[in-house]
Amino acid sequence: MKFTSNTEKLLIKKSIPLFVVALLISLLLFYFNIRILLALTIGYIVSLIRLRGLSEMIKNMLSSTSISGPVVIKYFVIQLLTVVLLFISSGKSLQTFFAVFIGISITTLTIMINAVTEAIGITKNNFE
Repeated sequence: MKFTSNTEKLLIKKSIPLFVVALLISLLLFYFNIRILLALTIGYIVSLIRLRGLSEMIKNMLSSTSISGPVVIKYFVIQLLTVVLLFISSGKSLQTFFAVFIGISITTLTIMINAVTEAIGITKNNFE
């Protein structure tokens, strides 16, 4: 998985501090529970995979007149992976489910925070 655009790289750089904060909070609340830390990390990795799949699909949509089938299939497989991961984690425990959910939501939260700060003029990232 290679992130090529500056926007992807910027979002990853901005999401890492949120991931570290989530790790620290989970360390404090769950007393070094490895299962929770692993669930949070797996969720974050899945969120990065989702970011890459979404940006690849958007690039494909913007660059050609028709969307190629493999890109769409890859995007839906990534979404299916997300649903399966959430389903499996919900069967383990509520804490594991929330750890995976928070890990998956980190990139989305980063995008939302960045959009708000751009809109009110705090940051000037000049997205492509």
